[in-house]
Amino acid sequence: MTDLQAYLDDYNVKAQKVYHQSYADLFTWMKNQTDYNQQQMDNSAAALIQFDQQQALIAQSNFTLNGYSSNDIANNLTLRELQKIQTVGLMLSSDDSLAFQNKISSMQNIYNAAYLCRNPSAPHAWCPQTDRMYLDPDITLGMASSSNYSELLWLWQGWHDQTGPLMKSLYQQYVTLGNKGAQGANFQDMGDYWRSAYEDANFTADVEAIWDQMLPLYEQLHAYMRTKLANELYPGMVDSSSPIPAHLL
Repeated sequence: MTDLQAYLDDYNVKAQKVYHQSYADLFTWMKNQTDYNQQQMDNSAAALIQFDQQQALIAQSNFTLNGYSSNDIANNLTLRELQKIQTVGLMLSSDDSLAFQNKISSMQNIYNAAYLCRNPSAPHAWCPQTDRMYLDPDITLGMASSSNYSELLWLWQGWHDQTGPLMKSLYQQYVTLGNKGAQGANFQDMGDYWRSAYEDANFTADVEAIWDQMLPLYEQLHAYMRTKLANELYPGMVDSSSPIPAHLL
């Protein structure tokens, strides 16, 4: 255990530097979204993935949790930290790590740069800056304050039209790379990797059981709200037997 503690102490010093750099570059990019800052953010995020991989391999080759029960690990902070380090997040090459992060930041750029034009008849690319409606605060406030069916539909559909088609290919590549990295770390896919963070072998079954308990109440609440919308706010626009339109939620 002494050697293990020495390793964990060394790991924590190194991890603090790598994680701090990654989040510092992320914060810098969020404040000033230039191409240079995006590249710095992508590089440090990719370096973080590589660091996690390398440390997982070191921990796996030098220490074992064989002989310890799940309760032993859960109740021992040292063993729990070792287990966390040994659990590789995404096993990707350095090039794939950078590509994976680039897909994320590219989608974020699309999300942040998308806008609607207050004058729908104006060519989108030529919309004056003063007429551009970005998600925050313009579209968000519009969705929160308006009760006009057509306006809400225009905001909702327009926003998704400006983002979804541009993100589709990037998202598909992101999922492919993510699944590749997760499978390299012995997970079924990236979803399996994400769920592992809950440290519960029965997590999916537990969530489904909770959902089954809540479903009758949810269906009643949904039906009540749908009836109110159909009868009082949007008569003839909301089908009383179908899901509530997304732009009205």
